[in-house]
Amino acid sequence: MNVLITGFEPFGGMSQNPSSALVSWAEQEVFPGADVKAMTLPVTYSKCAEPVVETLHRWKPDVVLLFGVAAGRQAVTLERIAVNIEDAPGLTDNDGEAPVDRPVVKDGPDAYFSTLPLRSIMENLHEEGIPAAFSYSAGTYICNTTMYRVLHEAAEHGLPLQAGFIHLPASPDMFPDGSKPTMAPETVQKALRTIMNTIIKKEAAV
Repeated sequence: MNVLITGFEPFGGMSQNPSSALVSWAEQEVFPGADVKAMTLPVTYSKCAEPVVETLHRWKPDVVLLFGVAAGRQAVTLERIAVNIEDAPGLTDNDGEAPVDRPVVKDGPDAYFSTLPLRSIMENLHEEGIPAAFSYSAGTYICNTTMYRVLHEAAEHGLPLQAGFIHLPASPDMFPDGSKPTMAPETVQKALRTIMNTIIKKEAAV
């Protein structure tokens, strides 16, 4: 099974991004039953999904796990829906762009649902003692754009792909004063292992 794991570079004044740290860790790890590629994506509307789309056609992954950070969230959150809108007038991307009411894909569907086995993933995360929850909004910023474009590419080209987006809490050193909830890197790494094991076992059972 080919699995692509992605995270994002820092943005919005952040000095780091735990999703990028997770990618760096995943690159050095062995996941039995999976051949893994990992990459850090740019936080720009125009480029965020391009490396993933290119990899879909060149490497043909079976699974794409897109990770990002949502400072303020307390749990690993499994995004269920990506919507066809870019709307962040008060938050620029790393190129200084802040679109208002712009579609991700002109004339594209209103939304796409994650194709990951989210219920099984959440149940297994809970069994491992990892805080996890569903989210019904990936926002209207870069995370949503990336999720939408990846799922749109798969739909348009008939790619048999499991793909979705997962938001991580901030890491402790991002908010050492405790002003926002955080999650230790070791817990985030355990979460990824649990997600990978869930998908691999379900695939083997088919």
